[in-house]
Amino acid sequence: MRLYTDYCDFLHERGLLRGTLTKAIKIWTGCGFAHLFDMLDPKVILEIGRFDGHSLGLFRWLAPEAAIISVEPSPRPHAKKVIDALWEHGLPGETIFIDKTSDEAFKDPGLLNLRYDFALIDGDHSYEGALRDWGNTKGVMAPNGVVAFDNTEMACGKVFDRIDDFKTVKPFHVNFRKDPADGGQFGLVFMGDRP
Repeated sequence: MRLYTDYCDFLHERGLLRGTLTKAIKIWTGCGFAHLFDMLDPKVILEIGRFDGHSLGLFRWLAPEAAIISVEPSPRPHAKKVIDALWEHGLPGETIFIDKTSDEAFKDPGLLNLRYDFALIDGDHSYEGALRDWGNTKGVMAPNGVVAFDNTEMACGKVFDRIDDFKTVKPFHVNFRKDPADGGQFGLVFMGDRP
């Protein structure tokens, strides 16, 4: 839990700590993403759905030198403040903000030519939106990359109403784990063999 404490202290000292942010940090660290990042050592990360920068800041904290592409059609200023503070703190990786939907963003050939080691799909939390984001993401993942879907079973909008769509995609594996903070779930899709 030291990672969580260090990151929260860092944000608190800079006036960037928010209740929802600490909740998100607990979710991601509690679900083992720090361990997953240790195994993956991601060099290029894709985030679809930035909101206030909850996961974006943690990804920068976990992978300080990785390039992070963050796609969000409705940007909020708090996310940039978090990333600016991390950059000033000496976490040098490049963060690219793309203020578009994933459909619009992936019309850019530069994004299509990258291979992402890790991707988070955390967009509008609808089944249709997650399916579109998945369609835009699956073809640009590195051979052993991992795609995480956040909030896969939330009351506010089930991302996987028809989970069989994802179970039949081979050679992908889908794991689900309870999200302790809000009762939702997240899923991991391993593009190659599980670590």
